[in-house]
Amino acid sequence: MRSDEYVVCACVCVCVFVFSLLQAEVVLGVSADDLAAKKNENNDLYVAACHRAQWGDWSMTVSTKSREYQGQLRMRHTVMNVKPVNYAQEGHRLLSLIGAY
Repeated sequence: MRSDEYVVCACVCVCVFVFSLLQAEVVLGVSADDLAAKKNENNDLYVAACHRAQWGDWSMTVSTKSREYQGQLRMRHTVMNVKPVNYAQEGHRLLSLIGAY
């Protein structure tokens, strides 16, 4: 697959996020080819990989655009950047924001 191709990951909350392949690899922990091989060989391994990604803590930069399609307004959420949460860094950032008040 090319690096500019996209993987769509649907959430239960009626929200769809679009990840690039590189971002999807960060979240899933495996490449798309490896994930497809797991699904073909053993569906339980595939489901386990998806559950690990689903319940992880991630810091994401998301771009949201609205479009009208057949008279309905639809939102498109695109993940621009994804990385694991750095709790120490986020704690320091929150302390500096609180100190600004």
